[in-house]
Amino acid sequence: MFGRRELRESVRVEVARILNTRAHLKGESQSLAEGTVLDYGLPDFYAYSASSNSDLEQLANTIAKKIAAGEPRLAEVRVLLKADPTNPKAVLGIIRASLRLGTVIEPVNFPLSLDSQSGFQVSESPGN
Repeated sequence: MFGRRELRESVRVEVARILNTRAHLKGESQSLAEGTVLDYGLPDFYAYSASSNSDLEQLANTIAKKIAAGEPRLAEVRVLLKADPTNPKAVLGIIRASLRLGTVIEPVNFPLSLDSQSGFQVSESPGN
């Protein structure tokens, strides 16, 4: 049985796995597979720009949807993204969700970063 810290770490690792896996289905195949293991991971987002608020909002919504579908221990997943002020091609953000611990639900936050070289990095928040 996991303790709280081990459970949060397990969830963090799974979230990082989801974000660093590419879902390659497109069109009707993707629609049919939505919410199944065949649709695990994120679609390619190479056309998005870190300097575009609408692209960041669309990416944040996609990330939240994929995490909610792929990590059942999390509920009420919200993702906030912003451009990294030190790197015009990188993104910073936070994942906020409710973690189910049996009958107890507690809030969790996972800071995240994305750049073209290292992909998504999901960190443990010091406040968790």
